[in-house]
Amino acid sequence: EMTMHINQKKEQQEQLLAVQQRITATSSQWSIVAPDRYLVREGDITYYTEKGKMASGHLYLLNDLLLLTSSNEASVITQVFAGRNKKTHHLIASLSLRHLTLDESAISLHEFRLVFGAHDERQWRFLCESTEEAVSWTDSLRDTTVLYLRQLDYDDEEGSEELTKDYVHTLKQQMQALRVENTKLLDIHMRGLQRKEELVATVAQLERQLITLSTALG
Repeated sequence: EMTMHINQKKEQQEQLLAVQQRITATSSQWSIVAPDRYLVREGDITYYTEKGKMASGHLYLLNDLLLLTSSNEASVITQVFAGRNKKTHHLIASLSLRHLTLDESAISLHEFRLVFGAHDERQWRFLCESTEEAVSWTDSLRDTTVLYLRQLDYDDEEGSEELTKDYVHTLKQQMQALRVENTKLLDIHMRGLQRKEELVATVAQLERQLITLSTALG
């Protein structure tokens, strides 16, 4: 069991190092490698810039950080000609989960929003290719943030002791309840859109029938 734990830690550190090598930052001292840090998930995303324009990006969700990067096309071209066809990303933002909040009121079919900052809040808006992807990202962000904040609270109270199995089980039950509620809300929204499309189709059909009758009555 101890050997498995050591191997897992080693794999996590190697994974973080690989991620860091794919990201270019303004500071040469910037590093994401830390003993208790690990990658939760990553994926391509569309985000809105401060000027309100859509841009292609890539998200890296760690257990305590969210990294937003954008594609570095120049680097891609340079590396292809250099014989290293490996995409790199520019670091746009490194957001601590301590000050990151999911805006539950702004979740829609393909979009989710995050609010970052304890005082001067900045809103980040993201677009996904599907509803399922948006739900998956919000679930991951919510679950990871809750676990991280709970761990911080626990560490403050109990030192460096690990969370008990019962406590983790309770957290998972709470998260599952949130997922179910979120799915219900999205389902209601989807049914509303479907009903709207049916009404629009019915109105269009009636308009065509009226035109046909008007022509016949001439």
